[in-house]
Amino acid sequence: MPHPFADKLFVFIGNPTRCSRQSARDALVNVGGVQEERYSVYTHYTVAFSGAEKTKLYEKATERDRFGQTVMLTEDQFFNVLEGKVVPPERKQPPRDPNVIVFPPKDPAAQERAHEEAVSDAVSRKRLTNMARYGVSMPDGSRMKADLRPLDMAIRFDKFVAAQIEQFRKGIAVTLETLKSKPINEKAVIKGLATYNVGDVIEYQARSETEYLARVSDEINMRTVILEFTRDGLDLKSYSCGCSTNRRSGLVCKHIVAAVLAIQGGVAETKVTLGKTATVITTVDMTNTAKAVGSGSLDVFATPMMIALMERAACEVLNGALASGQTSVGTSISVNHTAASPVGATISATATIISVSGRKIDFDLTASDGDRKIGDGKHTRMIVENKRFMERLKK
Repeated sequence: MPHPFADKLFVFIGNPTRCSRQSARDALVNVGGVQEERYSVYTHYTVAFSGAEKTKLYEKATERDRFGQTVMLTEDQFFNVLEGKVVPPERKQPPRDPNVIVFPPKDPAAQERAHEEAVSDAVSRKRLTNMARYGVSMPDGSRMKADLRPLDMAIRFDKFVAAQIEQFRKGIAVTLETLKSKPINEKAVIKGLATYNVGDVIEYQARSETEYLARVSDEINMRTVILEFTRDGLDLKSYSCGCSTNRRSGLVCKHIVAAVLAIQGGVAETKVTLGKTATVITTVDMTNTAKAVGSGSLDVFATPMMIALMERAACEVLNGALASGQTSVGTSISVNHTAASPVGATISATATIISVSGRKIDFDLTASDGDRKIGDGKHTRMIVENKRFMERLKK
């Protein structure tokens, strides 16, 4: 015979293990799904031990018991059920709102069907006016009149949130270059592509507008992936996976790659690729010396002009790689100028993409005077929309 409390979720107010009865400690072994001083929608019973009446949790439990959301048991009632003296009490019927009009019940089967139709109508926002006027069919056979405007607003809000989430999901476009730029397992992108292509991403769901949960099959195991995208949908703000490699090191694994591809519906195309490079050349003359631009007093190649040449090389890397109406703006640069170049020298600057994080592009910079290296550095540029960028400047 099954235990009366088997597979029930409990909240204990007070400490049952300090109870004077040894039977408490023995009997609790037979009680499944015990929770301590916290509620969930799955809670079945609340047991209040000695001294619990002084706690706020007791007041909360009493209110939940009054509305039939949990069953309150005293210490003695709990032990009486455990010892088989009484059966566990059932939940109470919640009190009716005095403003609700209840009509006599009709045929139960017909009322059950009417209730299901009413719920369906409410979800689809059909006939809300008539339902408010004539009442809503209840499972017990009654009809209830109530103000359904809050329900209508709730449905409107849910639909608005769902539309926002779907609109955001359509804008998610994390490129493979962005994934490769993060700390990543060897061959994770190749294996993630294969996992996505064979359909091993079982399901995914939105937890909020930017946060998603996905379940990815990995042979006999199921991996849970949690992803949070940036507001523009072009990068990952945070990520985690249940696989041992990711849990140990925080790397992007094949499950994360596959989940990203499933959510955004495939590989996001891009011409901004890691390792892409460009070189620009200039000649030192009297217009770009340190003396001419005011960064020194000698007729040698000016550091500001070397920086400008390096930045021009970075722009050249992105030339033709951006969408129509887009450009890039520099956000940071760190440069070392290690050797001087006289008038007449030919200077070349090279920029190479080393990292992509959505709209943010990082470059490695070098400058040379013939075969001699004269400078190096790092540079970051952001991809922006021309029109929006200029409009924001005017505000």
